[in-house]
Amino acid sequence: MSVDEPAAIVFIVVDALRARNLSCYGYRKPTSPNIDRLAKGGVLFENAFCCSNTTDPSITSIFSGLYPISHAIVNHGTQVQAEELRAFSRRAITLLPERLKSRGYVTLAVDCMGRWHNKGYDYYYDYYQAPEGDRSPSMKKTVADRIHTLPTFLQARLRNLYNVFKPESDINAESITDTAIDLMRANRGEPFFLYIHYWDVHFPYPCKRSYYKQMYDGPGGERLSEVVRQLSDPEWRQHIHRFTSRFKTTNEIMAKYNGAIAFVDAQIGRLSAALQREGILHRTLLLVTSDHGESLTEHGIYFDHHGLYDETIHVPLILTYPPSLPRNRRMSALVQHVDLVPTIFDLIDGNAGATFDGRSLAPLVQGSVESPRSAIYAEETWVQGKRAIRTKRYKYIQAVSEAAAVCRYCGCIHGGLEELYDLRADPLELTNILDQRPRVAEALREHMSDCVEHLQRNAFDREKAVVARMIGGLKTRGRF
Repeated sequence: MSVDEPAAIVFIVVDALRARNLSCYGYRKPTSPNIDRLAKGGVLFENAFCCSNTTDPSITSIFSGLYPISHAIVNHGTQVQAEELRAFSRRAITLLPERLKSRGYVTLAVDCMGRWHNKGYDYYYDYYQAPEGDRSPSMKKTVADRIHTLPTFLQARLRNLYNVFKPESDINAESITDTAIDLMRANRGEPFFLYIHYWDVHFPYPCKRSYYKQMYDGPGGERLSEVVRQLSDPEWRQHIHRFTSRFKTTNEIMAKYNGAIAFVDAQIGRLSAALQREGILHRTLLLVTSDHGESLTEHGIYFDHHGLYDETIHVPLILTYPPSLPRNRRMSALVQHVDLVPTIFDLIDGNAGATFDGRSLAPLVQGSVESPRSAIYAEETWVQGKRAIRTKRYKYIQAVSEAAAVCRYCGCIHGGLEELYDLRADPLELTNILDQRPRVAEALREHMSDCVEHLQRNAFDREKAVVARMIGGLKTRGRF
């Protein structure tokens, strides 16, 4: 790369994509040929984990380099409390696009999260809020918006069909990629950061019928009517029923999930080809990950991402950057989302800084360190309240309280108040060995307690430091 060529950063998050369903992570189906190709051109992290299994806290961790306890956003969606937002503000959390903008980058996003997630962008394209006339042709309203004008006896069938297999003209990975390519082309001469958030792999896993057929194995799995009957929360039961009533077994829903992955993968291939065509790919730092995984049937959790099992917290992570990163490298070290921001700055200008909970992965890839950590920490608060600590050998999960342990969707306690799994002997986390390995459990319990205490202390110190800087500024201006 010439010194005169500005670096580009393209950051892709595929919502609810679990690592184990990608071909490059060993999946038996060819779900991800384009992502596999990127992995061969860069670095694949075999043991990457999210910090939280819901989108709001996870995305905030991804772009802040901080755990949820540190940045204060621990809940998701409508459950995010006013105090969380006040603490987020008090701690003066600076997100990746803000940091890059201050360094001269044009910051761009194709996303729909809004709120604090849109901080620091020069152009934030919220694809669900954009005026119709502002959308690309493939984002125009479709006949589905006019279903209510049809005869009553047709409406239910057409709505169901539309929800199961959304048409090409809906807002999906294809239209999102169209917009991303337009933004990339318009800013190709500048150092730019482009964030792309795909939602197709999130329930109800909308995909074209052709992709579904490629992934369908035939009849099998559990009967969906029985699955829905077991769900205790009426709203959740209705939600699942609405999008699965056309199908009979869980195998069919899993085919939808895999079909959605294949569809998004095809669009990532389009994006990569456009970067190559525009002469940008050779100077682009390209990251592919997900905010969390998904439980499809495992542990009695259906088509959602509660639970701290690997189906939900083990995420794909692939980095390519021709100027600095090797090709076709697989790393087995434990890494987390909080490592991404320091890694980006280490790669683009050698200045990762010291304000993150994570560590740059560049020294790991270059071989100067063996592993950035001995364990990863993850938590959840959305459907149940639990925390987990995971080493390469063991995983320990603990409920924050007995009341918080009860899953509000399923009406049960998944796995118990405390769980311990030997991942070497039991990679699917089926057998709780808490009673058989009490010393291991105690050591991991203490490790997790120390981790939480350390993060809470750092969060308190961060707030104190912000207040001290404010007071110092007032004194300098003679106002205090």
